[in-house]
Amino acid sequence: MKGVQEGREAYDASCIELPIKDKASWNEFKKHLDPQSPIRCPLWQEEEKKMIWANRDYPLSIGGGSLYGRPRDWIGMKNLAVMSYDDPMLVHDIMEHIVESIIATIQKAVQEVRIDYVLIWKDMSFKSGPLISPKLVRELMLPRYKRIVNMFRSAGIDSIFVDSDGNVEELMPIWRSA
Repeated sequence: MKGVQEGREAYDASCIELPIKDKASWNEFKKHLDPQSPIRCPLWQEEEKKMIWANRDYPLSIGGGSLYGRPRDWIGMKNLAVMSYDDPMLVHDIMEHIVESIIATIQKAVQEVRIDYVLIWKDMSFKSGPLISPKLVRELMLPRYKRIVNMFRSAGIDSIFVDSDGNVEELMPIWRSA
C-alpha cells in the first residue's frame, strides 16, 4: 500500500503538457481532427449495425459534441479563459472547427439512422456558477449551438438534452434559446 500512496503523492498534474497553446499549435493539432476521416464515425459505416438500429425497439441517442469541454481539455481551463480574452479569434476558430466537425460527422449518421435524442456535453460550471461568463457563452457558443441544433431538428430529432456539471442556472436561458 505504501508504494501506491507514494505514487499518488508523486503525481503532479502540472507536468501534463496540453496540446494547444497558440495559433501554431492549434493549426498543427487540427490536422488530427479531419471530419472526413473514416475513423470519425466507424459505426455508421457498418451495414450490419445500421440494420440492427433500423429494427430496434429501444431509443437510440447520439452525442452532440461540446464547444466548451473539448477546448478545455485541449487547452486547459485557465488557459482557455485567458485565451478567450487575449486571442478571441483563435477561440472562435477552434469552436468553429468543432462545429463544422460535429455537423460533418453527425449529418451522415442522422440521415442513415433514426436517432431519437441527442446529448450535448458541456461541463462548464462549478457549484457556484459558470466557469465563463454568460456574455462569453452568448458570443462564442450560442450561434454555433443554434447551427448544431438546427441540423438535429432538420433530421427530425426533437429531444436534445444538455449534460453539465455545477450550477448552470445562469446558462440555462442561453441553452434554451439555442
